[in-house]
Amino acid sequence: MESGESAKTYDARTTDAERAVRRRCRRVQGRNALTRARSGIREDPFRAVRRLCHCAHPLRGSSSIPPAALPGNVHPRSHHAEVLRTTAAWITFAGLFGFNYAYYFLLTWLPSYLVTERKFSMTAMAVYGSLPFCVSAGVSLLSGVWTDRRVRRGAGPDVRRRIATAGLLLSAVMLSLSAAAPAWIAMPLLMLAFRGVGLFSANVWAITQTLAGPGRAGSWTGLQNAFGNMGGVVAPILTGWLVGRNGRFRPRSQLPQ
Repeated sequence: MESGESAKTYDARTTDAERAVRRRCRRVQGRNALTRARSGIREDPFRAVRRLCHCAHPLRGSSSIPPAALPGNVHPRSHHAEVLRTTAAWITFAGLFGFNYAYYFLLTWLPSYLVTERKFSMTAMAVYGSLPFCVSAGVSLLSGVWTDRRVRRGAGPDVRRRIATAGLLLSAVMLSLSAAAPAWIAMPLLMLAFRGVGLFSANVWAITQTLAGPGRAGSWTGLQNAFGNMGGVVAPILTGWLVGRNGRFRPRSQLPQ
């Protein structure tokens, strides 16, 4: 009886020892694979990533990783049609179209507007025409840092949508007011409009990546960029046609002095 109990105890100890050895072997294999992957990055980064993923997969003996095992269960056969059926995608397309329309309008026609309508000299046009873009660059940097900090503190990704929407509204309102204001008020209003540009541009692509997810980010971004850049095509052409037809940017009776 005692010998039977001793045998069971010995078998249990042996099983525990075997499990410990197996766990240690797996850890060693994992460290070795990670070391090989790190050393292989200098020579072939793609091979190193494949090697590391192969080691991390539970079916290490298989020759390939099934699509369902990829991070986030992302299927590699995402198509543009799937993105085009998404309502949120069209909202991002429209937002980028409106942004690019205003941005490329200012980029192409602001110097001419300042000289012909506001009667700025070439030197003043160069200075005042560049200041709004400097303001936009600074606000874009600060807005990106601020929204990232808010998200890290638990505000959620929706904070980016609110900031981007506020940027578009601010830009639209300030541009409208600056067109009807005297020159000494119009330029500060124009800089406020470019602050809205900075708020939007710092968050637009982060919103796209959040909505699309890792499996559709490329398709979504490509479609959004294609549709959105049409605003940059339409704005200079339409503005040039309207200015050529009317002879100026605004009717003479409505032009502020």
